[in-house]
Amino acid sequence: MKILIVEDDIRLAGVIRKGLDEEGYTVSVSYDGNEGLSSAVNNRPDLIVLDIVLPGKNGLDICRELRQQKTASKILMLSCKGTVAERVQGLDAGADDYLIKPFEFSELYARIRALLRRDTGASSILTVQNLTLNPAGKEVRLDGQLVLLTRTEYRLLHFLMLHQGEIISKNMLESQVWTSSSSPESNLIEVNIGRLRDKLGGRGKDSIIRTVRGFGYMVGPEC
Repeated sequence: MKILIVEDDIRLAGVIRKGLDEEGYTVSVSYDGNEGLSSAVNNRPDLIVLDIVLPGKNGLDICRELRQQKTASKILMLSCKGTVAERVQGLDAGADDYLIKPFEFSELYARIRALLRRDTGASSILTVQNLTLNPAGKEVRLDGQLVLLTRTEYRLLHFLMLHQGEIISKNMLESQVWTSSSSPESNLIEVNIGRLRDKLGGRGKDSIIRTVRGFGYMVGPEC
């Protein structure tokens, strides 16, 4: 799942990003309001961690504009202002939750998980042949048996299954799975795809993940 952090405090944004990276999310960061609004509209993250006080455009205005555009992203608003009236203002602007600074990071991550669970259910489970992936619990099963994956393997598989039947290029996988601060080595995608195949029933022509030579990878029925 994709999370956008819009926060002008570079240190705080970095700590939040590091924690979410370790949780297995795909995370991007914007440090001012205008950039954050553009990123939210163009990239459609599953959840936005949105500070209120920002240069360029404040978080309340960003939230209102996103809701006017029917953006479905969950919004968790951050603020050092914690009166009832201020919290109501944030929620009325369209935020799904409101967290007052300073906060414990464990609470922030718990609130994020809760927001992302709200709309997940049986319909969100991805299935390809005898393989299922549950994004809410980050759980992968093959023939009903739990498959243990690394964070990178999970991200690769999740993205491929979201786009089953489509050919996904190596460049697209790089941009979606690796953050800008951790670009992959030249053969890292091939290595992780190989490990995934081994865990999902083996390599070869019957592999769930197929190589489309010269183009990329795909899972599911041919497009």
